[in-house]
Amino acid sequence: MLAPMKKISRRELLRRSATFGAAGIGLVVLGGSSGCGGEEEGPNCNDTSGLTPQQQSTRSSLGYVAQSPHGAQKNCANCNFYTAGGANQCGSCTLVPGKIDPNAYCNSWAAKA
Repeated sequence: MLAPMKKISRRELLRRSATFGAAGIGLVVLGGSSGCGGEEEGPNCNDTSGLTPQQQSTRSSLGYVAQSPHGAQKNCANCNFYTAGGANQCGSCTLVPGKIDPNAYCNSWAAKA
């Protein structure tokens, strides 16, 4: 036999709703993006906000692109001018100013010696 339902006041109903609502929001904030494609796979190596206009111009004039049109055959990771960063860090280049993505490419690409 079922127990009789206890009536709750409107105030208690609102309090419980707010508590469970806040808990739900916490779950979304803490883990809601997992498995949904919202995670970044590494650092943002294409952020040029810290560069001077001249450095940005140099980057553009060398034809720097975030993703090599040549795939793994010609990208920054196998370029003579590229220096890899540490684990989960952007690399650097002796020609292109700023953060460099290992999968990027520019018109000055040269095979590692």
